[in-house]
Amino acid sequence: MPTDPPSPSSPCPAALARLRGGLSLAPLQRSGRGRVRAALRGLAGAAGVLAASQAFAQSPPEAAPDAIPERYSLSWPWGPLPDRFVPDAGGRAAGLVEGSPWSLHLSPGTWHSNPSDDHRHSTGLGLRRALDGRQFIGFNAFSNSFGQPSAYAMYGQRLHGGVPALPRFYTEWTAGLMYGYVGDRADEVPLNVRGFSPVFTLSPGWQFTPNLSVQLNVIGTVAVMLQVDWRFR
Repeated sequence: MPTDPPSPSSPCPAALARLRGGLSLAPLQRSGRGRVRAALRGLAGAAGVLAASQAFAQSPPEAAPDAIPERYSLSWPWGPLPDRFVPDAGGRAAGLVEGSPWSLHLSPGTWHSNPSDDHRHSTGLGLRRALDGRQFIGFNAFSNSFGQPSAYAMYGQRLHGGVPALPRFYTEWTAGLMYGYVGDRADEVPLNVRGFSPVFTLSPGWQFTPNLSVQLNVIGTVAVMLQVDWRFR
């Protein structure tokens, strides 16, 4: 008796076997285990990074170098000093202390380019008041080269750092009005009107300490005056 052909909707045993083999769960299980391991490794790495960042945040910062105390500031009445003249953090620099803007200056002697028998020993004593930065005003009473009482009211600036290899070297200029050359000595200085005449000086100097300096006041081509400055503490 003839048998009915298999229905198209009923798969044959071989096809079912191939289908079961293709749908095996083993690859899926292996793939799932791999993903779990990868996820665990990622979590472990993230935990390590988090722990390291927390440890870094809680660790004490490196100690910064000691700053120069405020009283050893680079800005003092005669302008900023070069770095090599600034004390270390312990303030180990002789004489560098807080001080007054006032300073006293003494002129013990003068040298003339053309000495004369009429010249007298010239000395002077003055007072200065430092302004902001390098600027200052001052007044000087002195005996001029002919022994006449004289006076000089000035404004000027002291400039440090012109020669980097010599941090204590400075230059200073002043300009102002002088009185003193009168009588038969009125013609000894230019632009003299009844004893009053304009003056300009240019002075190289050396800063021994922030309180003590010595300079040479160059007065045109006529004379050079030694000056010692002392800043009050």
